[in-house]
Amino acid sequence: MRKILPKRLTKQSSALKSAPCRSLIFGCCAALVLFNMQGTAVGDERGELRTGLRFRQTLAQPIDAVSWKGKSLRGSLHRVTETQHIAILLDRRIDPDQTIEFSARGVPLERMLQQLAEKNSAAASRVDSVVYFGPPKTAELLATVVELRREQIAKLSPQRRAALLRAAPWQWKRLTDPRDLLAQLESEYDVRIVGKENMPHDLWPAKKLPPLDFAAKLSLVLAGFHVTFDLSPEGDAARLAPMPQQASLLRRYDAGGNAKSLATRLGAQYSDAKISNDGRQLVVDGRWEVHDAIARLLSGERVRTPPTDTGEKNYTLTVENKPVGGVIRALGNQLGKTVEFDVTVERRLTKDISINVKEVSLDELLTAVLSPAALKYEIEGETIRVFD
Repeated sequence: MRKILPKRLTKQSSALKSAPCRSLIFGCCAALVLFNMQGTAVGDERGELRTGLRFRQTLAQPIDAVSWKGKSLRGSLHRVTETQHIAILLDRRIDPDQTIEFSARGVPLERMLQQLAEKNSAAASRVDSVVYFGPPKTAELLATVVELRREQIAKLSPQRRAALLRAAPWQWKRLTDPRDLLAQLESEYDVRIVGKENMPHDLWPAKKLPPLDFAAKLSLVLAGFHVTFDLSPEGDAARLAPMPQQASLLRRYDAGGNAKSLATRLGAQYSDAKISNDGRQLVVDGRWEVHDAIARLLSGERVRTPPTDTGEKNYTLTVENKPVGGVIRALGNQLGKTVEFDVTVERRLTKDISINVKEVSLDELLTAVLSPAALKYEIEGETIRVFD
């Protein structure tokens, strides 16, 4: 991944994009982008990554304007990290070298990152003080899954619980294999990770992350493979397991005499969660993002209402002389879906295709990819089946 001034914040080579900072200077393909936010200090003097409240404040501050053209996704995200001092982890399944065209104005930094993700068939979510940038389905589940693992840890013995909840910064060098990262976690937290030998070989770019505990560190590494883990009853082993299809947290919050009216209002605001009242308590069953917003709201903090869905997504894809099989697999990864091929289509998967579509529906996108090879498709849940 790569100075934005605050005011006082892999594998695939196809360029897939999905559609829903005070001044700008371009020099050839390089861009100087100035983010204008409240205040006067420029970044953190020591260049430390922001955490906790400062991290959230940075994400909440509006940008004046940003515009990138002819710049790689990796370079753009690195630019944000370098200037805003926030950690961003780009999932291995999102092509880091794809060239982007993106602009935004007057929106909070967090929303800008979400828009950038959406334009590149990805999604942005938060895990503690890290912005995760990856396939939509994984991004939707990740923070909730981390909290569910922490609930497991909370049931362990005091000594084991304290060990696993200990947070420490983490960084690794360029060309690090994720299996080596798991070995580091085994040594650091005295936990045996069962199944790590089945992880595919991969090489990752250098990364620096803020203090994180065991659940967050392991989950961020495994997210790139859409995998999570289950802890043993003693907390001395973590067995790798498939990421669930859905994840939810059930928690209660003291809300006083306004619990009933608050439940009604929040239920309309967060329609993907189940929110009710039990006397003076709010009962919330939903993703971590909903719980985080409600907890902060009840503490007196101003919370931005999540953006509403504006309709069907559109997609842009440019491919030149690539095997259709590889292209559809890359699309499946970025859409968070599994691709299955009928045995009769194997020979056709090597056919090279060249396409250039802009702002099309998912059906039009998949048809444009598959029709040159006389292939068809159907989507069943989280699976794209390709047949002739």
